[in-house]
Amino acid sequence: ILDVMLPGCNGYEVSRMLKEWMENDPEAKSFPIMLLTARKVDSHDREKFIATWSRADACLYKPFELDDVVNTISELASHKAS
Repeated sequence: ILDVMLPGCNGYEVSRMLKEWMENDPEAKSFPIMLLTARKVDSHDREKFIATWSRADACLYKPFELDDVVNTISELASHKAS
């Protein structure tokens, strides 16, 4: 779980770097990445671009309900297991 607003390098960039590392290092274990952010994007196209570029598996926008976090983690875990 990554917050988008990080000092120096944002969560989108960290997500992308982690995904590239998982693909390029044969010893790396693959895991899903979920982003959390208060920075709601202004269009569906922009949201899709950011999700594609960051390669994150999920993104939740603040404020969110705890159930949303739990459900998203459960979904990501079930996809990972299958």
